[in-house]
Amino acid sequence: MRLSLDLDHVSYEEALLTAESVYLVIGVQPDVYETRKGFHIETEDIGLTFKEQIALRFLLGDDLVRIKRDLDRWKEGKATDFLFHIRRGKRRKRRT
Repeated sequence: MRLSLDLDHVSYEEALLTAESVYLVIGVQPDVYETRKGFHIETEDIGLTFKEQIALRFLLGDDLVRIKRDLDRWKEGKATDFLFHIRRGKRRKRRT
């Protein structure tokens, strides 16, 4: 699995610090995308298990509601880890 974070209401500098933390923790440089409410930070598939992914998302400040939804969906056997590329007509912009 990939690692993806949804960071709402943070500055670009805070998003870059989180991206640097991702690099320091897992050794992979993530992409940073600006969204309407904040930033998405994403890696390619790096072979994480679902439990590893959830733990890292929690530690790195992912949206707690998103984590809860994914845990519920996982327990039900449904797909997890959604991030929108376009939401309400606005496309996210790649920043790094």
